[in-house]
Amino acid sequence: MILVGLTALSEEIEGAEAEGIQILELHAPKAVLRDRDGQVTAFLTEPKIIGKIDSGGRPRPEAADGADVAIPCDMVIVAIGQQIDSEHLEHHGIPV
Repeated sequence: MILVGLTALSEEIEGAEAEGIQILELHAPKAVLRDRDGQVTAFLTEPKIIGKIDSGGRPRPEAADGADVAIPCDMVIVAIGQQIDSEHLEHHGIPV
C-alpha cells in the first residue's frame, strides 16, 4: 500500500511505516485511471517541490518539472480527515 498526499502526525506516519506502508512524499493526487470496463488500473499523482512560505508561515507545494507518476493499483481508498462526505463519490458510481 502507498499513501499519497497526506498530512499526519509523526506517530501516525511511524505506525504506517511499521506496518509496511510506503509513503510517497511531495506527490499530489491527480486522477484515478480506469480501464474500458471502469475498473481502477492506476492512481495518477503530480510530483511537487517545496515552494515559498505563505502568509501563514507554511511552505506551499509547487509543481515540479517531472512527469506525472501512475501507481498501478486495483483499488483506491480515500482517507481524508476524520469523516468523509461520500455523496459525490456515490453520485459518480463509486461504491463506498
